[in-house]
Amino acid sequence: MRKLLPVFFILTLPFSALAQEILKEAALRYIITDIHTRKDGTSSRIVQPYLFAYTPDEFRSWKKWRENIRLTNIFKCGDSLPIVYISNGEKSYSVEDQAKIPLFDMGRMQERQTTIRYTNESASISGVECRKAVMTLLLDGKAEEIEVWYNPTYRLQPGCFDYFFNELKGLPVSIRFTYHSPIQIKGLNMSTTREYLLDSFYTTESLRLIPQPDEKIYVRVDKQDFMNIFSEMMSNRNGGPPKGKPITEKVKTADGISVTRTRFNPFTVGDTLAPFAGTGMDDRPRNSADYTNKPMVINFWFTRCAPCVQEMPMLNKVAETYKERNVSFISITYNPRKEVDDFLQKNSFVFDHIPDARDLIDQYGVSSYPATIVTDKNHIITYIKIGSFASEAELAGEVEKVL
Repeated sequence: MRKLLPVFFILTLPFSALAQEILKEAALRYIITDIHTRKDGTSSRIVQPYLFAYTPDEFRSWKKWRENIRLTNIFKCGDSLPIVYISNGEKSYSVEDQAKIPLFDMGRMQERQTTIRYTNESASISGVECRKAVMTLLLDGKAEEIEVWYNPTYRLQPGCFDYFFNELKGLPVSIRFTYHSPIQIKGLNMSTTREYLLDSFYTTESLRLIPQPDEKIYVRVDKQDFMNIFSEMMSNRNGGPPKGKPITEKVKTADGISVTRTRFNPFTVGDTLAPFAGTGMDDRPRNSADYTNKPMVINFWFTRCAPCVQEMPMLNKVAETYKERNVSFISITYNPRKEVDDFLQKNSFVFDHIPDARDLIDQYGVSSYPATIVTDKNHIITYIKIGSFASEAELAGEVEKVL
């Protein structure tokens, strides 16, 4: 049984000392350094570990995001979908992912045409004797280069897994490339220089490197909910387990796969909505008393919630229809006022907005987005919608009932 191979010892052997060993089971730990550079010249640096391990039947990867947020992928040969797990120590969720997991996270490089040019350059990197190769990747019709320093003593053979370096004649030790984000963040395009540096190398009992998640503590959700939850965690939102009654249903994805979706409803029809207070976009206070003797439609959302944005034209139509009929349309989001203002510069959302309302959202226990409630003039909850509306008529019909 093989044990941990210290990178600084085993891999420093001369190239001729060992014939290349094809590893059918191994685990590696890389340190990822991302340097994000913006158009205005400012930059930020993020360093985090990236681990993966595999046997002929299973592949696991582990990545640490902000603070204690951990993302784990498990992909078994023969299974149609890999399972992705995310946890911040307080909330834990899992999802069946529809994308095959690459052995390295290379962004949008799922469809790729790659050529490898080997050079005569050699160097010692972190005590590991390496040779240099340049991988040219055709991405969106543009040739991008990845610089790879590899040790030819070992080579990985993951079998059924989508291994990006399958044709490389050795074990990747240092990987460096630059990519440009297709997403604008606060109006600034970013380019990222990413470097992987091999830190640890195992060839036995490799899955100890990434423990099997305890299925009992993970709540299975659909992919959109998972992305919403991930965004919430990355925004450093704290909280315990989701509040309210779980709503679990079997749904089919676009490709016909059946998945289980779980959302949580923290409200109850017939209850009086707990009083709220916040600050509007005009810097003036907002509270329940402002809407005395008025039915209310309250929508919980955030700026990067795709289904929230998709239903806004329908919400706007209903708000415009009933704006002269004493109905108040209110939106509540945890996004700061500046982010909401930037969003509203590009998107129409005609509700009365209460931004930066983390405490209020936590008070109500909202964890699934979008979420909408309708109350009568006494602020008694008459209707609850967890998720987006199917039609304008669905919401309009509920508003009619409280008039």
